[in-house]
Amino acid sequence: MLPKHKRVITLVVILLISTILSNVYFYAKSSEELEDLDSLGVDAKDASYSALDYLEGYDLTEESDPRLKELSQKTLDLASNVPSILNKIYGGKYVNPANNTLFISIIDDSSSVKEEIINQLNPDKDLTIIFRKCDYTKAQIKKMHDKIIESDLNLEYKKYKITSIMFLEEGKLLIRLNEVNTETVRAFLDSLPTSVPKDALVIRRGSLAKTASLTAYHRPLIAGIMFQGRVGLTELKTGTLGFYGTDSENDDGILTAGHCVADGWFDGAYQEVWAISGKKIGVTKEKTEAGYADAAWIELDNGVSGSKMLHPEVGGYDYIVKYQDELDDLDQGDTVKYIGFVSGYVTCHIEGKGTVWNTNASAYVFNQIILDEPCVYGDSGGPVYSQNYYMDNIFHVTAKGIMWGFDEDSGFASPIDGIEDSLDLTFDLTD
Repeated sequence: MLPKHKRVITLVVILLISTILSNVYFYAKSSEELEDLDSLGVDAKDASYSALDYLEGYDLTEESDPRLKELSQKTLDLASNVPSILNKIYGGKYVNPANNTLFISIIDDSSSVKEEIINQLNPDKDLTIIFRKCDYTKAQIKKMHDKIIESDLNLEYKKYKITSIMFLEEGKLLIRLNEVNTETVRAFLDSLPTSVPKDALVIRRGSLAKTASLTAYHRPLIAGIMFQGRVGLTELKTGTLGFYGTDSENDDGILTAGHCVADGWFDGAYQEVWAISGKKIGVTKEKTEAGYADAAWIELDNGVSGSKMLHPEVGGYDYIVKYQDELDDLDQGDTVKYIGFVSGYVTCHIEGKGTVWNTNASAYVFNQIILDEPCVYGDSGGPVYSQNYYMDNIFHVTAKGIMWGFDEDSGFASPIDGIEDSLDLTFDLTD
């Protein structure tokens, strides 16, 4: 038997060798996983992603020539209505206000196609149009999107979780997965229909969409203040009130997120505490958490008044809703704001439009506004708007949508026309 001191030395040597071997194994395993991820034949990274990153020199603080906005809408028409250009242009576009430039993604980057597009959009050639080569049309990308959704919904067990799918203006689909590693990416790729090519995808990490003095009692009701939705006898959900207005059945009401309210006979919406007399706002007339919106229309009780004003920002400026937009009116890079009773007033930008997984309903929500700033618990239901101009000591604003969720990089909002389609109501939210 070895002397005690030699036994100790032997034990130490064994431990050191074990540690070295485990580190070597761990390093080899990590390197193998990294190598596997790179070798899957798709642009996949365990990292966050901003759809605005690829816009080199993009300056969101400048105001662009208003004619560029008009041309960007005409670009969509070219992609679908001009036979000589059909299938040669993606249909996506974005305006760079820093240098008054319109960028267009095209399939066919021949000089003749470029010249025809310029002649169609800007025959005077007094605006700058820059073309970027891409591989797929918007119609093709839309078909890929629908195939991914269809295959994903048909799988009972999945090693991956899609949290959102966004259309990128360079002619690709951004797929955000809850986790990005070799196992989840390979499982996702294995589930893809053969009609979806890997080079049309960008895969990044995006954690699951979460839901959940702006807290003071306020009459008339205004957008941006806290409320509580009562669900049954015991459960209370806290959210933010959105835009006030009148629906197509001539009932006064206010918008919020659908997951913040219930629609049972005993349920209601309150501001600020349900148990106190006089604090009830009304009851849910219609709600949805899937389709084209996570939204609800609260019909106001008799005696409860509302206002087209937004909660004033710090400094006491007044904001009133004068216009309301549809999804097609919104462009990537547009500057918008939202109000959440937790986050307060947040200035951000439209990162894109796309499909988002709603964990509350275990369903996809289509054609959503994706913002480059996430919200937090309690902000759901808050108004998303753009600031137009200042007149008579009041800022005139445009209603864009209603906040309802977020992941680690982005905020999700339902557009006004998507809410109208899902609730089978139309709304006049303007003063």
